[in-house]
Amino acid sequence: MLFRSGGADVLLLPKSDKRRQPTLKVLNEADLILTVSDGLREQCIRLGADPSRVHTLLQGVDDSSFKPGNKAEVRSILGIPLNVPAYLWVGRMVGVKRVDLLLEAFHHLRGTITDAQLYLAGQGPLKEQLRSQVRAFGLNDNVHFVGPITQADLPKWYQAADATILTSSSEGLPNVLRESLACGTPFVSTNVGSISEIADPASSILVPANDVECLRAAITDILDPVYQSGAAQYQPRSWNQTARELVTLLHSPICKMPPSGSSVSTATEGIAI
Repeated sequence: MLFRSGGADVLLLPKSDKRRQPTLKVLNEADLILTVSDGLREQCIRLGADPSRVHTLLQGVDDSSFKPGNKAEVRSILGIPLNVPAYLWVGRMVGVKRVDLLLEAFHHLRGTITDAQLYLAGQGPLKEQLRSQVRAFGLNDNVHFVGPITQADLPKWYQAADATILTSSSEGLPNVLRESLACGTPFVSTNVGSISEIADPASSILVPANDVECLRAAITDILDPVYQSGAAQYQPRSWNQTARELVTLLHSPICKMPPSGSSVSTATEGIAI
């Protein structure tokens, strides 16, 4: 059995009395465990996995789609004003993503950047609660719920934004940040999980989790052109690179997987989240 960890499966599930033992069982029985970051590899080992069976396989992006574009053109297509700061958040609207924290920081931001626009891409059970928060803060003209975005359209949103924002209290290593950089867009993120592994100070700012004031300051600072220049120098890791490394790993002596009849378990297979 091959188990692939993306984050929540080894960071959050082991904290649940009901899910801890099934998680540990999968980690103990898997022939090969792949993680998307070194931090998650270390977490699997801390949970009892045999280090020789745990390997980091970094994710890539579709570099034929996620690449820099013409900001004026894509903003015209998406209906985003050209000469205003525009920020993008992408994800599922659940508690761990702390979109409420982002809205609070954006509320305080209006004192210095009155015309800033925030675009929330995604759905989730907290959507209506977040809409209520937007109304309470008087942010109706500044915060936009754009709903789910297809992979085909997502690059345009990164290309249109001045920065991508992530405010989660827990993460593994979300690929949205790589996608953002691949499109030449810097990011601000809470310093959680393994995000620091790809956070270059030239193109990103990390802030402590749950700190509204640090987040507000970073959202302002990321508009400095130096970060845009840094993101423009980013060299994305491609899907092909990841695929080649996986094939090499599966054919290497360290891979102990049986030659046939093996199953694959991921964050959504084998363990119910």
